[in-house]
This record gives sequence, C-alpha cells and structure tokens, in this order.
Amino acid sequence: MATALPSPAATQVRDRITLRSILIGLALSVVFSLIVPYVDVFMSDTFLGSCHLPPGAVFVLLVLVLVVNPLLRLISRRAPLSRVELLMIYCMLLFSTLTPGHGAENVFIPVAITPYYYANPANDWQHLFFDYIPAWFAPSGRGAVLGFFEGLRRGQPIPWGAWLKPLLAWSVYSAAVYALVLFLAVLFRSQWNDREKISFPLVELPMRMTESPYQPFARGSFYRNSGMWIGFAVAVFLAFMNGMHFYYPQWPAIAMQYNFRPWAWGHPWRAVGWIPGRIWPAVVGTTVLLRTEVSLSLWLFYWLNKAQLVVAAAVGYHGASFRTAWGRPQWLGLQPVGGYLAYVGYALWVARGHLAHVWQRLRGRGEPEPKNEALPYAFCAWGLIVSLGVMVMWGMFAGQKWWFAAGQSLVYVVLAIALTKVVAEAGLLFVQSTLSGVELLSIFAGQRSIGASSLTIGIFLERSYMFDMRAFVMPSFSQSFKIADLTGMNRRTIAWVTSLTILIATVICYYVILLLVYTYSGLKCNPWFIQGAGPGGFRLLASYLQNPQEVRWQALSWLSGGAGFLLLLFYIRQRVAWFPVHPVGFIMSQTYPMSQLWFSIFLGWVAKSVILRYGGPKGVRNLIPIFLGIAFGDIVMMVVWLIVDALTGTHGHYLMPG
Repeated sequence: MATALPSPAATQVRDRITLRSILIGLALSVVFSLIVPYVDVFMSDTFLGSCHLPPGAVFVLLVLVLVVNPLLRLISRRAPLSRVELLMIYCMLLFSTLTPGHGAENVFIPVAITPYYYANPANDWQHLFFDYIPAWFAPSGRGAVLGFFEGLRRGQPIPWGAWLKPLLAWSVYSAAVYALVLFLAVLFRSQWNDREKISFPLVELPMRMTESPYQPFARGSFYRNSGMWIGFAVAVFLAFMNGMHFYYPQWPAIAMQYNFRPWAWGHPWRAVGWIPGRIWPAVVGTTVLLRTEVSLSLWLFYWLNKAQLVVAAAVGYHGASFRTAWGRPQWLGLQPVGGYLAYVGYALWVARGHLAHVWQRLRGRGEPEPKNEALPYAFCAWGLIVSLGVMVMWGMFAGQKWWFAAGQSLVYVVLAIALTKVVAEAGLLFVQSTLSGVELLSIFAGQRSIGASSLTIGIFLERSYMFDMRAFVMPSFSQSFKIADLTGMNRRTIAWVTSLTILIATVICYYVILLLVYTYSGLKCNPWFIQGAGPGGFRLLASYLQNPQEVRWQALSWLSGGAGFLLLLFYIRQRVAWFPVHPVGFIMSQTYPMSQLWFSIFLGWVAKSVILRYGGPKGVRNLIPIFLGIAFGDIVMMVVWLIVDALTGTHGHYLMPG
C-alpha cells in the first residue's frame, strides 16, 4: 500500500523553515566549504559553485527530492522534507558553493602575496610600490612566499601564524562587503520583485524541482513530464560522449564548439579578434526562459562591438594606442563603462519612489516596510552607511586618500547593483564587468593627483574584490528573496541563516586554500586563481606609476557617449513598445562571460523565436520543460563527471563556462 501523503493541515504547519532544514543546510555548507576549494583551486576542474545556478546545489536538491524524501517517507508520513525546507537548504547552498570558490571574496589571498614572489630587477616592483604595501597585507618572509607558490619542503610547517593578521585584516573588508550587498539586496527587493516584476529566470529550475516534494512522480509534476526527460536525455548523451572522449581520445566526440575566427581573414576583418563559439547546453536551456528582447540583445551587442573594430580598422583609426585595464582600445572599452554608470543611474531613477520611502523610514517616518521584509529599511540604510564607512576607513588606514577610498567603494556599489540586476534580468550563469574603479577615477582625477599609495592599495582591492565578481553573493541574496516571495518563506530567517553560512564558509575556505597551496604548491593549482588574478594588476600598477596619466578629456567623451547611448535605449523602449533591444546587452557586450556564452544564447534565442513564431506563447509554455530538462541534465552530468575526475585524479576537465 502506498504511503499516505501528509494532510493539508499538517502540510500548512510544516510548510515553513524548520530547525532541521537549517541544520541540514549548515552541515552541507561545511561539506561544500571543504570540497569547493579543492575542486576550484587544486583540481582546477568544473566548478561545483562559482555560478548563479550552482551545479552542487542543484545536484543536492535532486538527491533530497528523489532519494532522501522517499526514504524518509518509509519512516513516517510526516518525515519527508517540505518544499520550503528543501528551498531553504538550496538557498544556503547558493552561498556555501559560491563563497569558498573561484571568483569569490577569497581572491585576496593570492593577490596580497603576489608582489613578493613576482618582483624582480626587470620589473622593478620593489622600488616602484613596495613602500606603499602595509606589512599586514600578507606574509613577506621568504619561506612563506616561496612555500605558497612552490610548495613547502619536506618537514616545513605551514606558516599559519604569519597569515593570522592578514586574514583578520582582510576579513574586516570582506565582512563590510558582505554586509553591504545584503543591505542592498533587501533595499531593492520590493522594487525589483514587486514593482518591476523582474523574472529571475535562474530560480525557475529549483522551483520546478521542488513543486511535488512528497510525491515527485505525481501526475503533472516536473519529474513526470516526458518533455523534461527528453531534454535531460539529450544533455546526458552529449555530456557522456564528450566526457568519454576526454578520457579516451579514440571515443567519438560530438562537436560542441566552433572557431569563427577563420571566417575573419584579411584586412579589415581580422580586427574582430577572438570569436569562440561554444555550445553550453545549460545556457541554451536557461536562455529560453528569457524574454526574446533580452537574449537578442546579449548576442547582438557582442557582434556590434566586433563590427566597430572592423570599421575602425577599415578607416584607419588609430585611437587604440590607449588601452583600458581590460586591454581593449579606450575608445571602445570605455563605452560600456559609461553604460554601467547610466544603467545604475536609471535603476535608481526608476526606484526613486521606493528609495524615497526608504529615506522616510531612515528618518523614522512614513509607512512601514512590507510585512515579512528581511530587515527593517532603517536598519538597512544605516547598515549600508556603516558598511561603506568601514570600506572607506579600511582603505584610508591602508594608505588611500579619503576621496579615492570613497570613490572606489562607490564603484563597488555600482558594480554590485548592475551585475545583480543583470543576473535577475538576463539569467547569466556568471558575470563580470569591464568597469575598473582605479581606471575610472584616474580618468576623472588624473593619476598624479591620486598618488602612488592610493593607486597601490586600489589595485590590491580591485583585483581582490572587483576584477572577477563571478561568484559574489548579492545575486544569491536576491534569488533567495525571490524564492521567499514565491513560497511565503520568512525572509528574515533567510537573511540571518545565509549570513551564518557565509561566515562558516569563509573561515573554512581560508584554512583549506592555504592548506592546498602550501601542500601542493600554488603554481600547480588553478592558474587563474594563483597566477592570473594578481600579476596582471601589478603590471598595470607599474605602468601607472612609471607613466602616470593626467585627466583625459577624450576618455570622458567616450564614457559620456556610452552613457548617452544606453539612456537613449531606455528612452526608445519607453516610447516604442515593439523595440526589440534591451540595454543589458550593451553593458555586458565586452565581458569575458559574453565571449563564452554568446553562441549558446544565440541558439536559445533562435529556438524560442521559432517556437513563438509557430506555436505562440502556449507553445513556449508546453516546450519549456524540454529546455529545463536540457539545463538540468547538463548540470547533473557536470557533477557526475566531477566525481569521476576526483576519483581518477584528473585536472582541468571543464564542463561549464570558466
């Protein structure tokens, strides 16, 4: 006889966040905090986290629904985890798979020690900027530095004591950053979720996976949908064939990438540069969830940037002598930088009514915030001010001028708001920006007036917290609050429990990262984490100090042009209902994520456009399970192959954009 499902009354009582779900989430967070650095830093393999639909979190959700809950049902009809409990665990895993991983706030560890290893007489770093590095930034002793990059000699202990003060000092800045993004996420939740009704496409899969927690194969459920399993099977087949080819080269592979570069030969077409065309099934599947105007804009602006390079080469424009911090010609690279400023400025303008309400709450006036808000608005507003103050004072204590420290902190706010809204609107698995705070402030103020000390500390902070933000956690807060809106979960509990998760993951990942690099040598670990994050920034710093630039009015014109163009897009969208272009594509057009994702997004856009053309909205609704299945199957196979890689000691087997 089948086990009876809980009664509706019992379900209502249990359909809330429980202590057991928090304890399960914390236990899993400890596990992931140990595993993720091993995968990301040492194995340099497919990420368990480090994206905003983390494979590790999705896989755990699958196991809980299809394995753990059926076993619990054998014990008692009240034992299985409810949907809210499952989603609470998922929300915690959003943080415990990102915080300890690649592109998170732990990047300061390799960045802080980098100058002491890579300095040599040829680059003259020691004379250029070592005097401006505080002694508490990182260990500078020869044993600690060589051991970090080359591994310890037999019997040599890990220099835990030398790292204690740097870890505590940098943790103060990290804590301010985490608090700041939490407060921002709370303050913008009502605006984005209730007023603008942003879709948050990456929330769709975990919501579908948990819609029938007590009987996952019930009629009409996600796991009973034949279309989902068709998509799942397609993704599993592709991943299986190519995974086997990775291990056994004689095994037939299925082409999942195409190099478009040979198409652009001869003058001026070769100016387009690198054009990777990679098919990521998870990206194709999630793209179908987007509005077509968003997916169209993402790949269209990528190519419009390439077109600008071709036109510039054709007319012989040589304005490329000045390069951005990302290595692009300033006339091109500064356009989306101005776009970021306009994008956030417009977001604040649209939210002006809501922000006025926040201001009134800060003064103790006005209507109270919505019921079940994660934190009171007044608390968040004061917390935001205090967090920014800590970041500014930290920079000043390290050696920055107050105005430069304040400017760089505000640039981080701009980036956090912009990239979180990009994840919410465009569903990108990972994000980065081309906005460099040091470069932006240099354009407005000139590097001589900024000074060598401010520039030095600025590069440390930028390369640690702003250069690679693929795993920063504000999107996780916003996604968690969206899940709470859809299910009635207690947002305040989510805020405090996920903050505890961040604390646990941070402490554990410090220990594991240092253990790994000193045991196996940093130079044998993830090449970007150890050798890419830091040295490039300090080479840039050396060029700033050797050839400081004054205020560049021409650069200001390119910034203004990019900002004006983005505002024009917003204006046209307000006036012309059918206008098919979204500004999010413009600000992301030159980022590394778009170079990796554009082709998969293009395929997803084509698929949805065809379905809409011949099947209409109903056809899209009927076929969405197929594409969710493609994303689902691809993510599950990432974890399966990652387990195989770990058992076989394989490194560098990438199955997701990295």
